[in-house]
Amino acid sequence: MKVFSYKGRVNFVDGYNTSHRHSGINFITPHEMRSGKYISIAKNRNNVMLQAKDKNPSRWSNNVKQLPIRHVVYLNPTADTRITMNKKIKVAV
Repeated sequence: MKVFSYKGRVNFVDGYNTSHRHSGINFITPHEMRSGKYISIAKNRNNVMLQAKDKNPSRWSNNVKQLPIRHVVYLNPTADTRITMNKKIKVAV
């Protein structure tokens, strides 16, 4: 079993939080989420996607995916929380 040095762990955690874009939080970093940058990133991505569709509509067969402006992340959500969040997502779309 390989043991990471303290420096290796620090580098991993720093990269995980500041460089790696996570699919569970719409491909932004945890640092961007915690520092309040998510809303501006989501608005910008939504605008870029709409502009891209306007520029070349034949590229899309459906509507352009729009990121929710408000995004809540739960650690280990309960089954009830998952059901509630799924209902809210379906209604919002």
